[in-house]
Amino acid sequence: MANFGLRYFAELRSKHKEVFWRVEVAERGFVGAAEVMHFDGGTPLSITWERRGDEFYIPVKGSEATINILCLENFHYINLFTADPRKFRVSIYRNTKLYWRGYVVADFYSENFAKPPYTVTIKAVDGFNLLSNLPFRKADGSPFSGRKSLWELIYECINLLELDVSVADWMDLFGENMVETESPLRQTFVEMTKLYSVHENPTYRDILELCLKPFAAQIFQSNGALHIRRAISPYNDTRPLSFYEVGALFPIGWLTAADGRSLVTHIGEPIITEATRERIESMWRGEIIIEDSSVLDIVPALRKVEVKVENRLLDNLFTQMGVFNSSNWSNPAWITVIEPNSIKFAGKDTPTNQLCSFNGFPIESSAYISTLEFSLKARAYKYVMGFGSLTLPTKPMRAIWGVRITPSSQTQAQNQAQTQTQAQWLQEDGSWHTREHYFEENFEKEPWEAEKKIEIQGFPIAGNFQITFKQNLEAWINHNSFGDITSEYEEYFLFDNLRLNLDLGDDFQDSLSYELLVNPANNADMVITLPIAHVANIPNDSLIYSLYFTDSSGKPTRIWHSKGANDYGSLVEHIIRCALRYKQLAGKRIAGETFTGVHLDMNTVLQDDKYLLAGFYVNSIDLDCLKDQFGVEFIEMPGLLTKETPPEGDDCLTVANLDFSVIDSLKCGNLLVMLTSTHDLWIYDTASKSLRELMQRRVGSKIFPADGAFVVVDGVSIMVVDYRGVAIERVEMEYSGLATYQNGKIYTLLSWADSRTGGIRSQLKILNEKPTRRITRTVSNSTMMGGVMSLVKSHNAIAINTAESCYLHDRRTNINNTITEVALGGDVISFSDYFLCENSNNSLKIYRRDTLNLSDKTLVKSISGKALFADHTLGEVAYSQLSGSLYVWQYKDNSIKAIKNLAGASRALKGLFYINGELHIVRDNAIFKHII
Repeated sequence: MANFGLRYFAELRSKHKEVFWRVEVAERGFVGAAEVMHFDGGTPLSITWERRGDEFYIPVKGSEATINILCLENFHYINLFTADPRKFRVSIYRNTKLYWRGYVVADFYSENFAKPPYTVTIKAVDGFNLLSNLPFRKADGSPFSGRKSLWELIYECINLLELDVSVADWMDLFGENMVETESPLRQTFVEMTKLYSVHENPTYRDILELCLKPFAAQIFQSNGALHIRRAISPYNDTRPLSFYEVGALFPIGWLTAADGRSLVTHIGEPIITEATRERIESMWRGEIIIEDSSVLDIVPALRKVEVKVENRLLDNLFTQMGVFNSSNWSNPAWITVIEPNSIKFAGKDTPTNQLCSFNGFPIESSAYISTLEFSLKARAYKYVMGFGSLTLPTKPMRAIWGVRITPSSQTQAQNQAQTQTQAQWLQEDGSWHTREHYFEENFEKEPWEAEKKIEIQGFPIAGNFQITFKQNLEAWINHNSFGDITSEYEEYFLFDNLRLNLDLGDDFQDSLSYELLVNPANNADMVITLPIAHVANIPNDSLIYSLYFTDSSGKPTRIWHSKGANDYGSLVEHIIRCALRYKQLAGKRIAGETFTGVHLDMNTVLQDDKYLLAGFYVNSIDLDCLKDQFGVEFIEMPGLLTKETPPEGDDCLTVANLDFSVIDSLKCGNLLVMLTSTHDLWIYDTASKSLRELMQRRVGSKIFPADGAFVVVDGVSIMVVDYRGVAIERVEMEYSGLATYQNGKIYTLLSWADSRTGGIRSQLKILNEKPTRRITRTVSNSTMMGGVMSLVKSHNAIAINTAESCYLHDRRTNINNTITEVALGGDVISFSDYFLCENSNNSLKIYRRDTLNLSDKTLVKSISGKALFADHTLGEVAYSQLSGSLYVWQYKDNSIKAIKNLAGASRALKGLFYINGELHIVRDNAIFKHII
């Protein structure tokens, strides 16, 4: 508890509801009698929570209080003007219970330069802005170290404010394997070394936002407590204790929401309370009066949502790898590390041709180009009886060194398939080969220096990155009869300014960001930039990504879900869902004055059950305490009061009846694209629930999924078509096979008879690839065994099923049009970075992916019978069997439930698609949505 003594106080009762307000101004370290102040003016006391128009993902909802008092003596309150931003603490009480607390801000102190009496205006803020000026360091200026939970980091920020209020933590987004009886903030961790590598000089405000923003979470002060919750939390039934008992006395400490009626403290002590208000209150039947001067605006729906990741890349990956730490080398006596980025290899006579190797650093396979650069210098040291000097070598010298990747241990699936990955050696042209290779630099005469630069064509396999030096330098020492050194000679090479940098290009940012087209007819975009990467298991995450959340053991957290729910997804997906929940459709906003004696705060939810039939949350507040009046901005909560209900006995809702017959369908963002029997293309917008014809095509046209678009193949051309029906890429050629579009490239699949083996071979080919001077030789290639059967696309990769095997092209791990054969027992039918659904041995098998290699997976469910169609979220898999029956398997409880779809059961199925977590069923004459 901070040591504050009461210096001033003032009291008033509101005009209409007779609410008792008391303001106390306490001074740090003050001891003495308190002095009464007198309120003055038409608005003596007001409290404001943020400005209007803030988006829901603003992590800190700040507040401030304005106090007008009467000054009877010249400059009587001038002492409140101080350079110490936390010297005077303001506490505001409502009906004798703490309501708001903050600090006097000298910037806003104002009084008339006139003869008294006159009005003095004091402004106070909740303190969050003060955190922006405080470096996130220990008291001695050193950085924090180790692994800290988000709760520890947030508490560091809150404790620094010295507000001495309770913290109502009702965060409800849990990482996989977290216990739901304890706050997720206590179970989510950040490595401090990684934090400082992203933010060189973070402030406490940076840290607070870092902990909240990835969850679309907010912190704000209300009713004598700090509240931490997600922006979507008002949709849920859970509310904090202070919501139900306005003005009650709460224990000071960290509170965790359990359900809508009780809380527990951080030490597990239960706090029971009875509800004294409704979770959702009526605008018209209670004591809340929306005044006639209020204005109703229509807020446009989003055109698109984009989530980006903000990371600072390291200048030299060798530093992160530990290359410049001599203890990470075999034979460390042979090397000397010279700061900042140089290594000296000394000669030794005895161990000729022996190796001195960097022990290695684990990496994942990657397609990103990297550049290896250094200056190689040859030198010698010569000593004769008391005098020594550096000199150039007196005879030719040869530096021999190599770079290799030794493979990681084989997975069980690889062992069963009897495949072994060999070590890869860096070649002169920057490619990799299984052939052992050493670089040699011969120094026969001056100059004894050489500049080196090698463009490395990605990392072909996952494994240990190693550097090896082969010893062949001379060195000797002569002693006299007394054992004294009479002469000495030593040759050495210096790798000066040794560095490895990654050229990530646009592909890296594209693979990080997530862009969702919501409604192309609108012009409102939402761009959210996160301070961390949300997915850890991607190529070279430990090199490229400097920060991500982990569990207590340091294992990255990948999948998150709401408390008790099956809505598994990445943090980015949960942010997208939150944005869509609020702004997928045009909404309503009511701004104006509200008259009430009832407590309103950012947790308040109102319903207009009389006119608009809509629910609203409170986005901003300007409270006039004297008049019992709130200037409030209410924002609509779509779907809060109205729920879609299927016909009795069914579990699917008909969302579109079709006047045409569908022969094929696919997903394109929020749209369902359908190819009809008359060769027309139609789209159904799942957001606006509208249906329109896109274009007419030739007989025999086919459609395939693509990045933010779809591909049309009609025998004479290949077109990449966007949501408007506009061809953004077009190649004229006779082709009727499979095709897709990824990362700005059109991919086709060609098959031919192999005259040598008598079998069929296939190849992945890029049609619009720009010429490149790079020659890539990796373990991957572009040729596949067997004829192409099907193509499945995810956000970053293409899986190709042939008659003999399965192949993967991942833009993050495969360069150009190269592919990697993966050891599977069947055909991929649906996959993402997290899950894989495979038809194998007359069964549908569902796997958790452990790495980006499809072979590295863990079986989580095997279901009898192959699937005809399948799609998945991170929480469930929807699939159809050959019999036509539809099912959903849920990851949360490993259960399988049948989908009824009675209205469409007799019609041919043409596709299953999850769009924003909702399952859409496309049949030949209608589209249905599964209602849970």
